[in-house]
Amino acid sequence: MAANANVIAARLLAKGQDGRPLPAVSGEETDEQLRQLVFDMSGKCPVGKNHPHCPFNMLGGLSRTSLRTFVTAMNRQALLNLFDLERNCRCQPHP
Repeated sequence: MAANANVIAARLLAKGQDGRPLPAVSGEETDEQLRQLVFDMSGKCPVGKNHPHCPFNMLGGLSRTSLRTFVTAMNRQALLNLFDLERNCRCQPHP
């Protein structure tokens, strides 16, 4: 997963031709890989900005047991939606 973490980190910083940030995931990840990424990214803003509206920052408020129960119950679309919310967070101008 370490190589995957490096790819995700690079994607978090990259911008597309339209100037918008790229999605953190490609959509080719397995459900289990997406869940592991959610676990790994929870509790901190993935780009280190600590924005209160970052979904991964918010998930960090859950206990590890609650987080695992919550994320394990999520279907693929819900997992991908978390990454869409995070991308939208990176698209917003921040002071």
